Amino acid sequence: MYFLDGFAMGTPAPAYSQVLSHVASHGIIVTAPWAMAMATPEQKLPSLTTTMSWVKEHLADKMVEQGVSEEVVVDFETLFGAGHSAGAHVLVALLKAEGCGDFKAMVLLDPVDGADPMGIIQEYCITPGELLNFGLPTLHLAAGFDGVAGFSGMACAPEDLSNERFWDALHPAAHRWSINATDYAHMDFLDLEYQQMSGNFCGCNDLLSEQELDTYRQFVGGLVTTFLKAVTEENCEMYTAFLEDTSTMSINATSRHVNPTGVCPQLSCTWTPESTSAPWL
Repeated sequence: MYFLDGFAMGTPAPAYSQVLSHVASHGIIVTAPWAMAMATPEQKLPSLTTTMSWVKEHLADKMVEQGVSEEVVVDFETLFGAGHSAGAHVLVALLKAEGCGDFKAMVLLDPVDGADPMGIIQEYCITPGELLNFGLPTLHLAAGFDGVAGFSGMACAPEDLSNERFWDALHPAAHRWSINATDYAHMDFLDLEYQQMSGNFCGCNDLLSEQELDTYRQFVGGLVTTFLKAVTEENCEMYTAFLEDTSTMSINATSRHVNPTGVCPQLSCTWTPESTSAPWL
C-alpha cells in the first residue's frame, strides 16, 4: 500500500505510525514516501513515480536488511493507494494520468483537492459535475470537523474542495463506502504528539480527550484494514458488515455504501484515457 500523506506528501510519515503500523500488522506492506518540498500536488508526480520504480526494484532487499525473512514475498501486482488530505489529490492525479497500473483499490482519508485552501493556485484533480476516468473499489473517510476553520481562519478541508467533491466523482460501477467520523477533525488520526503539534492549525473538536483520540487512531487503522480484507478475502460479508453497520463501530459515525453488483467487491481497476470519452459518462 502506497500511503500519500497530508500536504501532498509533505507531512513526515512517522506522524501516521500508529495507523500505518496497524495496517502493516495484517500483512500489508506500507510504503509512505514524503518530502518537505515546495511544490504543488501534481508537480510531485514525477518524484512519486520515480520512487515507486525504486521501491519495486529495491524494497525486498531493504526489508531483508532490516531483518524481515527472505520468505516474505512482496506482491507488486496487487497495489493499494491511500491518501490523506492533499495526498489524496496526488493519488487521484496519478491514477488519472498514468492509469491503473497494478493498483486494485483506493482509500481516501479526508481527501482535499487543489493546491491551497484558498484556491489561489488553480490546480485540481476533479472537475465538479464530471466523473473520474478510472474506477476501483474505494473507501472514503470524512471527519465531522473537516470543514471547521483553524486559527488561520481557513479550514484544512474546505467543503467545496474536500469529501463530497471526491465521492461524487467516483466511478458509478465501483464498489464504494463512505464513513463520516462525526466527532473528529482533519488531523485527529495522526499520532498524538503530531496531532498536538498541529495545534489548531486545522479546525478541531476541543472536547476530545487523549483516550478518544487514541480510540480514533485505532478505529482508522481497523477501518482501512477491514476494507482491504473486504476486497481480498472470499468471505467479504463479515468485513463489509463492519463498514456498513455503525452500531459496531467504536466511535460515532454515519455510513453509506454503493454495491453496484450486489456481490463481493473484486480487486480491479478500469481506466480510460482522459482524451477520450469514458463509456460511463
